[in-house]
Amino acid sequence: MRKLIVVKQLSLKYSDELAEILSTDKKLHKELSPNSKLTTINGLEYVQGCTKWETKKRGRCFAIVKNDRAVGSISFVHKDDEIASLGYWIKSDAWGQGICTQAFKQMLLIVKELGYASVTASILKENIASKKIWEKYNATFKEDDERYYPIIKLS
Repeated sequence: MRKLIVVKQLSLKYSDELAEILSTDKKLHKELSPNSKLTTINGLEYVQGCTKWETKKRGRCFAIVKNDRAVGSISFVHKDDEIASLGYWIKSDAWGQGICTQAFKQMLLIVKELGYASVTASILKENIASKKIWEKYNATFKEDDERYYPIIKLS
């Protein structure tokens, strides 16, 4: 049986846990920021960065929580009045366990409740796992040489 995954509002506790992951998970860092040096941040810096990002992008950041511990983050940004763009990451030792799929399903409900009609993203073509999540929810895809651009209608 799978462990229950819950998408929760950021708290300082979850921000501390997410900052620790981002500061220590070399494999995740290579996927998220391959051309930058791994740096250490604390929970306060993490939550402040999210707050700034939310204001700038008209979005919201959430923690992906398993057994009351943050294992990743999922967020959305406002593209227009109809479309939200989703993004997510989880710590590398949790990859392949269905955690993002469960969090993704919850995020679809959240953005639908906020009035969005569709969701989209920008996925690097090497990120097959992320593309598979979108396929599970019958996304249609546009693409260019480097990226997939899925869209899911929420109605």
